[in-house]
Amino acid sequence: MRIMIHASLAGLLILGAATAGYVMKTKSLMVDKRIQPNYAELVPETFGEWKLLPHIRLVTPVEDDALANRIYSQMVGRAYADRSGNMVMLLMAYGPRQSDRLQLHRPEICYVAEGFRVSSLQSATLEVEPGRPPLDVSKLVARREGRVERITYWMRIGDEVVSTLFRRQMTTVGYGLPGLIADGVLVRVSTVNMDEATANDVHSRFLRDMLKSVGSGELQHFVGSQAPLIRAGAGGSLRRADPAAGRG
Repeated sequence: MRIMIHASLAGLLILGAATAGYVMKTKSLMVDKRIQPNYAELVPETFGEWKLLPHIRLVTPVEDDALANRIYSQMVGRAYADRSGNMVMLLMAYGPRQSDRLQLHRPEICYVAEGFRVSSLQSATLEVEPGRPPLDVSKLVARREGRVERITYWMRIGDEVVSTLFRRQMTTVGYGLPGLIADGVLVRVSTVNMDEATANDVHSRFLRDMLKSVGSGELQHFVGSQAPLIRAGAGGSLRRADPAAGRG
């Protein structure tokens, strides 16, 4: 027990020192070194068996206009339906700077701000192509009155896919140590009043079809360095810097 306590304290001290160094370091935006992706154009309005449904309201991050404009430069909200009438809501929220003060808001926070009760937060994986490494995602359930919304999401911070708060914080600090501020995107899908098994199947089918509809050279804007792992011939790293920097 004493060893575990000492190890935990040492970990906290290391994280604190890294965070202090991150805060004091002069920063440059990663997004300044490349062209920003246009997520509204990257995902087509029709793909596979999915077609766009207009005029559907999604739960979106709640912020005052000034702060929202600093956190997000793009927010794309759409609803799609397949041939069987299964509806999926898609949100893509992009921010050019992910720092200790400006961060994409996780769905479990956004839904609570909209009056939902959130439960069943868990880690999961998404197989995009057979035989390829899966993508780490998070799942949760949001309830309000008679509405039950099942949600699957992930975040890309810089070149990394993160599915937990701790992983996101460590990734942000890791980029900050060599003086970089990473960009980031939240990719979220949800369905309303579906049982768990059906929702999991619909989410998986939709996300697989959506990612397949994205060009190989653009897939990195969604999954960073995992692009060539989940699809042969996909684009390379988003990070135009030494990938080992800040990872020691």
